[in-house]
Amino acid sequence: MNMEKLITGSVAVAYLRSGDKYLLMKRAANKSHYPNVWDGVGGWVEDNELREPGKAVLREIYEESGIEESDIVALELKYLHISFEGGYLTHHYIYFGETCKTDVWQTDEGALSWVERRDFLDREFSEAMGKMVRHYFEVGEKSGTAYIFAEYGDEGTFAPF
Repeated sequence: MNMEKLITGSVAVAYLRSGDKYLLMKRAANKSHYPNVWDGVGGWVEDNELREPGKAVLREIYEESGIEESDIVALELKYLHISFEGGYLTHHYIYFGETCKTDVWQTDEGALSWVERRDFLDREFSEAMGKMVRHYFEVGEKSGTAYIFAEYGDEGTFAPF
């Protein structure tokens, strides 16, 4: 592998719950990565945030929804997913938390919706994110553990960290 051409980046994403609903974003059609798929609220980790992705996810939540840090409780890092696709190495920090604030603003990043838990998994996510959110509802939600999600071809493995 030619390391000079390797591009890296970090992304921080949050899935916020209010009661029995989760805040999801249907990504805009013009997005270069995963257009028209569902995701949590988040985005790129800035260079000055690399050691503290939790600060990045709080910034992104505010920028994309208007929900402030003081409106969020129990925000926990639950998954770290490292992907390599198309010469791009990305670290994905996936958080879950709670909020009482349900009034959100809309941005050009995509359309925000509060989705009932029973309907959550009916949404189209990226393949990796779909695996992680299914794992969360089956295992991660009930455990106090954070997980690394590693993929090898068609295989995927969750390991506690």
